[in-house]
Amino acid sequence: MTTSFSVTGQKVVDAYGAIIRSDTSVREVYLCFTGHDHVDGFDHVLKVLKDHNIPASFFLTGDFIRAEKDLVMRMFDQGHYVGAHSDKHLLYCDWIRRDSLLHSPSVIREDIRHNLDALHHLGIDAQYFMPPYEWYNQQVVELAKELDQITVNFSPGTRSNGDYTTPEMPNYITSDEIISNIHAFEKSNGMNGFHLLIHPGTDPKREDKLYLRLDEIISYLKGKEYQFARF
Repeated sequence: MTTSFSVTGQKVVDAYGAIIRSDTSVREVYLCFTGHDHVDGFDHVLKVLKDHNIPASFFLTGDFIRAEKDLVMRMFDQGHYVGAHSDKHLLYCDWIRRDSLLHSPSVIREDIRHNLDALHHLGIDAQYFMPPYEWYNQQVVELAKELDQITVNFSPGTRSNGDYTTPEMPNYITSDEIISNIHAFEKSNGMNGFHLLIHPGTDPKREDKLYLRLDEIISYLKGKEYQFARF
């Protein structure tokens, strides 16, 4: 993915207009979590974050919010950022021909709007949006902007976003491999402003849950003197 620095600040913006790394001059990591149809790890994640007394950012679909109102309010009340991740977790654009939308602009716009409505119903106003499947193009970013949403995505380089994969998938990656990648990336590049994505809910076929290693990940980053920030 092509990246470039934004004109103001030290944020990294990709070729489609999404922020994929926050201020690279500050020794902070942004822990990001998404949620749609699996909730198995959210209680564990919230407990670990509370134990470490650090903030994080949760991007949730409208379906998740309507089904798990109490859980969503726990996230919000504990001081975490809670934002939109689409209403129905639609795939907005083609996996191969990324510039091709799979839904009309009006459908995508309404999907995001309904997600924001679900948040507003709980008294939550969101400004940052992470697209479903973390997959989008420039047109999606522009549609989100029309709704006053700033599109963000995970920072590439660790493959932590692959923690949803199951053993039969060709792109399967273990938690050990992901954690090794985090260590290697930090050593080679540093992680200032890094958006580290973890899925707190995954397919039952994946027994190797990265979210169960969250305490280990946080402790490692704290040992490298990183602070933790939220959107």
